[in-house]
Amino acid sequence: MLKRFLWTCLLVALPARAFAHENVDAARQLYEEAEFARAGQQLDAAEASGSLTRDDLVQLLELRMYLHLAISGQASLRSDLIRIVTLDPAYRPGDEAPPEVAETLSAVQGELSGPLTLRASAALSGSSVRVEGTVDNDPLAVTREVRITARIGETEPTVGPSPLEIPARSGDVVAYWAEALGPGAAVLAGHGDANAPLLFPEGGEPLIVEGGDEVMGWIIVGVVAGVLLAGGAVTLGVVLSSESSGQSDRTQPGLPMIVVGP
Repeated sequence: MLKRFLWTCLLVALPARAFAHENVDAARQLYEEAEFARAGQQLDAAEASGSLTRDDLVQLLELRMYLHLAISGQASLRSDLIRIVTLDPAYRPGDEAPPEVAETLSAVQGELSGPLTLRASAALSGSSVRVEGTVDNDPLAVTREVRITARIGETEPTVGPSPLEIPARSGDVVAYWAEALGPGAAVLAGHGDANAPLLFPEGGEPLIVEGGDEVMGWIIVGVVAGVLLAGGAVTLGVVLSSESSGQSDRTQPGLPMIVVGP
């Protein structure tokens, strides 16, 4: 009871902040009333909503950190701060935050190599183009999914999780981009977008699909060979039919006679 009272005093002293997401805002209100369990439920609802922004998520993670401090002390403080700093390397808590937050934050910021980033790449895979995204600097896996969007020309885009394969033919140019999604479908990082997509091949040169044209060439060769064989069979049938009709060999042209002198 004393612990809850002290935390309530601390929360009242914290400066008011505006929250864009209704569930995060509701969690803040409940947190200030020391209704920690209900506040946690609101944060869970925010994550399940699928409508968080990156800023919303940073605020959610900060509130969850303070909930953990209120309920279980510093057991998860380090991991909570790593998640926050992964998204906001310049994060600073309020002056009213307990000293252990500032101390742990300083250590965490000195250890992490940089903010979360995303790299998208594409490569030819048989008769398809394989597009994938790689997330860097995300030690505790705040990223839940990497979503790939790819299209050829003005066709309808194909959207799916990384890696994504899209069928392609010689002469195609694949436009693509990627997004790293976190809790609540918050977009954490991106590489390319619908207005400025990445291109494969780079520079927009027409694609050359190995094996695609060759396969078609062999199909054409096979068809032509089949036609020639069929024609040969018909000709042979006519000859054999003529021989079996009983026509005299005298009426047929013979081989030239070669006379060898004495």
